[in-house]
Amino acid sequence: MSNDKQKAIIVDLDGTLCDSSHRKHFVETDGKKDWNKFYDGMVDDPINQWCYDIISTVGYYIIFVTGRPSKYRKMTHDWLKKHTIYDSSNSILLMRPNENFEKDSIIKERLYKEEIKPRFDIQFCIDDRKQVVDMWRSNGLVCLQCAEGNF
Repeated sequence: MSNDKQKAIIVDLDGTLCDSSHRKHFVETDGKKDWNKFYDGMVDDPINQWCYDIISTVGYYIIFVTGRPSKYRKMTHDWLKKHTIYDSSNSILLMRPNENFEKDSIIKERLYKEEIKPRFDIQFCIDDRKQVVDMWRSNGLVCLQCAEGNF
């Protein structure tokens, strides 16, 4: 049986493609997490070169899947374009709906089942967060975990 779906990879942003270490302190606290400040700082993220090198050389369609709320879509597109990554002919950006506070793993699994699985033949995923890595693997996907990600 042939698979006519387009070959693609799934790539996380914060902590994976984007080096978000300079803003993690806004959410790595026992007190109130400041997600707005965390996301507002994304414009200053450097790119993780190792991740860029992988996604720019494999030749697959790139599906950026992020837990960022969609109200940050323009900022995210601008960041991807600044780093010459985003091109609507070879990539797509899937984001968390605004005002949705479910775990990343739940959001990303829903996006996978509804938006990705019907259209794409996923070759592998790259993510830093253990709960998300476990979810990708439980769906039969190969996932490269790039950081410990126990948060």
